[in-house]
Amino acid sequence: MARRGVITYDGLPISSGGAHKLRSGGFVAPWAQIEHFLRACTDFERPEEIVIELIEGGGASSALVAPLKERFSERFSALRSRRIGTAMGHQWLAGPAGLAVLLQELETIHPLPDIAAASLTVNVTAAFRFVDPHARAVLLFQSPSDYLMQTVGDRAFLGSSRAFARLAAHPTVSVFFSLPFPEMSAEFRAYVEFLRDHAPFRLSDRHWKIWTLNRRGTRYAGRRLSFGPEPSVRRSGRPR
Repeated sequence: MARRGVITYDGLPISSGGAHKLRSGGFVAPWAQIEHFLRACTDFERPEEIVIELIEGGGASSALVAPLKERFSERFSALRSRRIGTAMGHQWLAGPAGLAVLLQELETIHPLPDIAAASLTVNVTAAFRFVDPHARAVLLFQSPSDYLMQTVGDRAFLGSSRAFARLAAHPTVSVFFSLPFPEMSAEFRAYVEFLRDHAPFRLSDRHWKIWTLNRRGTRYAGRRLSFGPEPSVRRSGRPR
């Protein structure tokens, strides 16, 4: 049976040119910040996907890029290559179990400052469910099947929660949260404060929506939700 509603947070989606900036640069420290949040607030166990990308051209030293390209090709499965302006991006798929070792290795590459800011990145995708702060049990109703398998744009389902971390010289993370609260209640606000206490970035007040089921029970409509002294929502769509 479809649930009455759900509240989502779309944390600066990459598709619109944004993402939350992280305080520490490099590979190890920013992932440690993200992993701390995931371990404290969700049932996260291991990444869903890890993609290494090396940019050839565009300012990176060929003397540094060539041996890295050879090293990655020997150890990992080639995923794809893509044209980025006048440069070429080469991607490899790494196994999720070896993320900590991989990040430690990449952190020791010298001279790292000589690599162009976006020349070497590790892109980590994680899927997870939120847990009760005290009992640590997974909160109910965190499946797309609870919300008619409805998609949100081209990147997520209602009922699913994901994070996409881009670890590099200037690391960022983009998140999509589905919080199984049907309304902006005191319980919901308390849970958001729990997330804010652990998140390595500032949760914006402007990227929340509440989704409610239409009268026919066929589709969810989203309304922008604003945080303030009094709960309020602003309609941004009409149920079909």
